[in-house]
Amino acid sequence: MAAHSTLMGGSIAWRRINCNASYALEEAAPEPPVSSYAQKGTMLHSVMQHVLDNEVDPMTMIGFTEEGQTLTVDDVQDLIQPALDDFDRLLMNYDIEEFDLITEASVQYRGMNAFGTCDVIVSTPKWLIFVDWKFGKGVLVKGGAQNAQLKFYAGAARETPGTKELFQRDVKSVVLAIIQPPAAEKGQDSLTFGEIFEDELDVFVEDVRAAVKRIRTEDNLEPRAGKWCRFCNAAPTCPAKLGEVQALLTLDPKTRIIDPIELGSLVRRADEMETWVKAVRSTARNELQRGRVVDGFKLAEKRATRKWIDEDQAENLLIDAGVALLELHDRKLVSPRRAERLLKTAGGDPKAIEEVVTRQSSGTTMVPEDDPRPAITNRRDGSNLDLPVPSKTQS
Repeated sequence: MAAHSTLMGGSIAWRRINCNASYALEEAAPEPPVSSYAQKGTMLHSVMQHVLDNEVDPMTMIGFTEEGQTLTVDDVQDLIQPALDDFDRLLMNYDIEEFDLITEASVQYRGMNAFGTCDVIVSTPKWLIFVDWKFGKGVLVKGGAQNAQLKFYAGAARETPGTKELFQRDVKSVVLAIIQPPAAEKGQDSLTFGEIFEDELDVFVEDVRAAVKRIRTEDNLEPRAGKWCRFCNAAPTCPAKLGEVQALLTLDPKTRIIDPIELGSLVRRADEMETWVKAVRSTARNELQRGRVVDGFKLAEKRATRKWIDEDQAENLLIDAGVALLELHDRKLVSPRRAERLLKTAGGDPKAIEEVVTRQSSGTTMVPEDDPRPAITNRRDGSNLDLPVPSKTQS
């Protein structure tokens, strides 16, 4: 069995339910480029499975290679160990000490080509917890009842021999958890989770089955654009996305009188268009790399950069020429976050650095309204924002 269905799977469930046409469009779309980020994610998932199944120290796996990606000390300290710490924190939240564990659980909906692989299922007499590891930095994902991927796994597990026996509806509660260590770098909790009620899961399963039925039986399904388009392979050529682009180009955001609601809508659509533009360029580049034609474009060499052929030989040559050794190497103290990891590995207290660490914002950034950071309100006299005032240059 393949790890994920292309018709209806965990990572694509939200897209298929909201845009039934996406299946046919993706099947006809150009083959997407292989992502090194996805390859690294696959390698890290394998490490997590081995560590949990065999109860080994992840440091003993340094050098493990899969999909052309090799596990490094930084990977363990910044990703693997924090993920394990969050897993322990999740269990502690529910006072779980003894449990059954299933890693890389293959789950499938009965009677249709809808299946996937759940990273971890934790089972106790009271709780059934579905956990998904996320190691990417680009898109932060939240656990809980709104997470379609985890709902897909829970619904499929309820129908799969070997996992459906775990459901004891009279006593068990289902928890959906995301563990994403890079979220901490953005000031957000790397562990998010929540329970889902049985009737909510029932509704979602009905939506999955209805979407698969429409995809299988109906022709000329209309594509629908939305947030679910972000990772769709057909987005660069999708009629619905092209229609959005054309509509956006007819608007003039520079008008001096613009409704706040309309402006907010424009920003959201502009964000989606930026993602779409990147997808178009990525698809075109991939086609050229495969030797296919993209009208009006070609591949060319980037600007050449100079590198040392042999650093030891270069160093000796420069020293012989009279350059001081200390001037040949740049030295930079590791970041506070990296220092905390090093302290923890050495058995020290990560909090020991707090007295020599300060937090200073580099300015402001525009974020969605549901971002957990507090809003900065600019007073009408223009004196708020609490940011350093740039010095005026004398002319």
